[in-house]
Amino acid sequence: NKLDTVDWDQDRFNNIRDKLKMFLTKQAGFKELDLSFIPCSGLTGENLTKSASSPQLTSWYQGDTLVGIVDKMKTPARAMDKPFRLAISDIFRAQTGSGFSVSGRVEAGVIMKDDKVL
Repeated sequence: NKLDTVDWDQDRFNNIRDKLKMFLTKQAGFKELDLSFIPCSGLTGENLTKSASSPQLTSWYQGDTLVGIVDKMKTPARAMDKPFRLAISDIFRAQTGSGFSVSGRVEAGVIMKDDKVL
């Protein structure tokens, strides 16, 4: 993001990409094949949903848009036939009165309206 502020400089993009790739593969445990780096601008919308139109960018980047890459990502497999399992990451308590909300990741199963949760 914000490569428009440096006139879509390919060297700057490569520098950022290389540093991020090193961090994500060596320290965060991502596989290099699962990573994609897309030059884009949130401010102007360049290369987010529509292919790049800036001559400075199209001179060196002909890849997919950010949304195009996100649409092609593999969705994680989840065992729908197993009991519902939610890995809770946070609990939010009400400021006034009683009650709380939880947030987390669904690891298995499904939950429907009016299901009892233990």
